[in-house]
Amino acid sequence: MNEAICGLLLSSFFNFGKVMFAVAALLGNLSLQLLSAPLLQLLWAWSSGWWWLLLPLLMLGRWRGGRLLLTFLLFFFWSGWSAQQQLKTLDPALQGVEILLVGAISSLPEEQGRGLRHLFSVESATLAGEAVTVPELLRLSWYETPPQPLAVAQRWQLLVKLKEPWGMLNPAGFDYEQWLFSEGIGATGYVRRHAALNQRLAEDAKMPLQQLRGDLQQRLYATLANPRSESGALAVSGEAMRGILAALLLGERGDISAGQWQLFLQTGTNHLMAISGLHVGLVATLVFFLMRWFWTLLPGAGRYLAAPRFAALIALLAALFYAALAGFSVPTQRAVMMAAVALGAIFFCRPVQPLQLLAVALLAVLLVQPLATLTPGFWLSFTAVAAIFYLLRGRSNRVLAQWSAQRWWGGVLQRSWQLVLLQLTLFLALMPLTAHFFGLVSLAAPLANIVAVPWVTLAVVPLLLLGALLLYLLPALAALLLQLAALAMVWLLNFLGWLQPQLAAVTLQSPTLLATCMALLGVAWFAAPAAWPARWLGLLALLPWWLSLPERPEAGTAAVTLLDVGQGLAVVVETQQHLLVYDSGPRFGDGFDAGRMVVAPLLRQHGWQAIDLLMISHGDLDHIGGAQALSELFTVNQMVTAVPQQVSWQRAAPCEAGQQWQWDGVTLTLLHPAASDSALGENDRSCVLQIEANGQRLLLTGDIEKGGEQQLLQRQADHLAADYLIAPHHGSRSSSTLPFVKAVAPKWVFFPAGYLNRYHFPATEVVARYREQGAQLITTGTAGAIIFTLGAANREPPKRYRFDSPPYWRRGLATDDTL
Repeated sequence: MNEAICGLLLSSFFNFGKVMFAVAALLGNLSLQLLSAPLLQLLWAWSSGWWWLLLPLLMLGRWRGGRLLLTFLLFFFWSGWSAQQQLKTLDPALQGVEILLVGAISSLPEEQGRGLRHLFSVESATLAGEAVTVPELLRLSWYETPPQPLAVAQRWQLLVKLKEPWGMLNPAGFDYEQWLFSEGIGATGYVRRHAALNQRLAEDAKMPLQQLRGDLQQRLYATLANPRSESGALAVSGEAMRGILAALLLGERGDISAGQWQLFLQTGTNHLMAISGLHVGLVATLVFFLMRWFWTLLPGAGRYLAAPRFAALIALLAALFYAALAGFSVPTQRAVMMAAVALGAIFFCRPVQPLQLLAVALLAVLLVQPLATLTPGFWLSFTAVAAIFYLLRGRSNRVLAQWSAQRWWGGVLQRSWQLVLLQLTLFLALMPLTAHFFGLVSLAAPLANIVAVPWVTLAVVPLLLLGALLLYLLPALAALLLQLAALAMVWLLNFLGWLQPQLAAVTLQSPTLLATCMALLGVAWFAAPAAWPARWLGLLALLPWWLSLPERPEAGTAAVTLLDVGQGLAVVVETQQHLLVYDSGPRFGDGFDAGRMVVAPLLRQHGWQAIDLLMISHGDLDHIGGAQALSELFTVNQMVTAVPQQVSWQRAAPCEAGQQWQWDGVTLTLLHPAASDSALGENDRSCVLQIEANGQRLLLTGDIEKGGEQQLLQRQADHLAADYLIAPHHGSRSSSTLPFVKAVAPKWVFFPAGYLNRYHFPATEVVARYREQGAQLITTGTAGAIIFTLGAANREPPKRYRFDSPPYWRRGLATDDTL
């Protein structure tokens, strides 16, 4: 009786999981996610008072079109409710003040450039002895060595400073705020130095799964301590191997180096570093066949439960366990749901179609994680599986099928051809999405994945899983298996390192959303069955995306983007045919590199392949940090800097007053330093560049302070006037002296300073000084990237990226961006 009821429920679930219902649910979710902040606030204000008017919509279920509309509306409002809950974050009054927290570490601690970082589940919070309310889930950083080693599930009392979810905002690159929102993190912060208050509590939290993940990571790292392999041009350290294997076993990718990530990205194999559906499917398949064989060995077991049904049950538990080890990421959620439906069909002896599996998985993910559609992983994962199902749906090559029947090697040839065809189709299907999200398409991806996918799936992952299991039973054998898995990864990385320069990645202008959708439809048309008419027309749909020309400024004007790189400086200046990058932002250890993560994505989005002039004002890491990465990713035609002795990776000339460039009716002139300024400090010898277009001027000043400003006033007083000024030294009180401010007399002043930075830039007296001269002020930390056109006839106010059509999750929309 119970089996009949379960079978009926499963059948109903299959019926609800039809593709059209899944599409309606997805469209409902996307309609919500695409709303801007003002529209969502208006909608929520209306629906909170009139939600009961939606009840009659339940009557729509009487007819098919109504059921689709009802599905759309239900997922629209479900996504809206989930978003509204997540928008409840830190009270602004609690930002930047010391708060005493009690709670538990709820993620595996990971190293970052200057310390450690982990999630923290809050139990209580007090401010000056009074209880306060903070978000339940925080992301905390330690910049000092903790009193004792950190581990998941430890309960701590910590003195912290918090801020609402906030990140650098630029037209391209990683959106940290969006990621925090999609992960449910309500605030970020750091642990203050206080030996008396920062204490580990006696009793740990009950997090058995997270503790198991932490214990596995520790055992894995200890087992693989200091292995090293050097082969060819690529040297892989034991630490890098541990990070890669931890990613494949636990879904923890924080210990993979930036260089390794770049190699995976350049070869289109970065998807392998997530525990994908392929890995979960492999575990479920192996366990299914193993358990079915085992069950047949037990006399009389089949009388109680058929071997396939028993195997399906155990295989599902194994898939769930592996996905749990990975932290139930979106790809693993999708894979587990598909495995559950497929294994459920075996258990209840009911047929199910592949696209039905995908539809049920999509519905489940949208129910459990409605904010998953904000992540690239959601789109890449579901698109890849949909492409596989679409391509392999009842197709075979007739010639190869005949060979397979007549010759023993025909089957091998047929499977090999299917693998090649599959990788080419996946390359075409994911190419528009990859370009849209990352601005990069790897020409090596088909060949790299033909080798890497079966190698990782059939060699590395089985060795890794078996070795991890035996860590608790036979440590010596486990160490051997894990070393073999590490060696297998070394061989693969050496192959990828050889392949990368042979088929370089192509930097593309990031396509629009419409062009991306057209390209996906074109790929689907091209990959249709052989009987489909004029399949070649599908390639035409790729042309608007592939051949789209980047917008360039008119002759005599320059497009200027002051990027938000936190506490640092990076400016991109584009004329009709030339590109200047002034400073490259900061770099922190092996983690954040503004050149690679902020500047390069913008240049790719705008379709640039080379940098005509890279100017580094001086040698501070917040200005020169990303320069080497830019030189690796783009052709740099000329580099000038005040510190050529610090540039070892490329030829660099010293900047000297009087140098000038004429680009498309735009004049770039170096005003400082002079050859006689060697006695000045490094900040005061920063390259000061003036850009003039159609009578309008922009002055870029690096980190000059009082001494550098005095030299400029003595030699260039009559040439300092500018419409736009990037404030010296981020607005520190050691610069922007009153004579300098009066000489420049800017209409707009931009402060490249991080949000709530520890230096308190821009200084209050500096802000007051510029305001007294009538200037309008903007700070990148609160406004995001600042974008304007120098020399434009209409003189529109600079665009502040944070406030330009913000999505509903964007923070700080009511913030005074001059602070």
